[in-house]
Amino acid sequence: MVLAEPIRPGGAAPQGVVLVVASLGPLWNTTRQMGQEGLFDVYVVDGRGWLVAHSDPARLQGDLDVSRVEIVRQFVEAQGRAGATVPFTIQGPKGNVVKMLGTYAAVPESSWGVIVQVEEDKAYYSRSRCATSRWPWWPW
Repeated sequence: MVLAEPIRPGGAAPQGVVLVVASLGPLWNTTRQMGQEGLFDVYVVDGRGWLVAHSDPARLQGDLDVSRVEIVRQFVEAQGRAGATVPFTIQGPKGNVVKMLGTYAAVPESSWGVIVQVEEDKAYYSRSRCATSRWPWWPW
């Protein structure tokens, strides 16, 4: 990734530019490792809500604008303030509505954020599984 910032002494016309070349490889590897089991998605977005890295590399193909996803929208609106875990819904691959839980954290000294989201059913799996079981040592 290449970032550029013009040098404008005293607010005048640009006199030069500062360029930074950074590798996103470590960021991609970290998000991929965190979401390896497929239980949850981990991704990084910029301040506009566009994907920078994702635990599923296939998601980095095509449309990178995820600003319409509720948890991303909340991150963009929060402008760096801390977030809470919140429920939201997304459209599933078959057009169905999928209930999700998600949270975000701002990346210090940047406009980027890390988003973690999980399907509500997976997040509460053990609770719902135990509630439907008839284990004899449970009083209910």
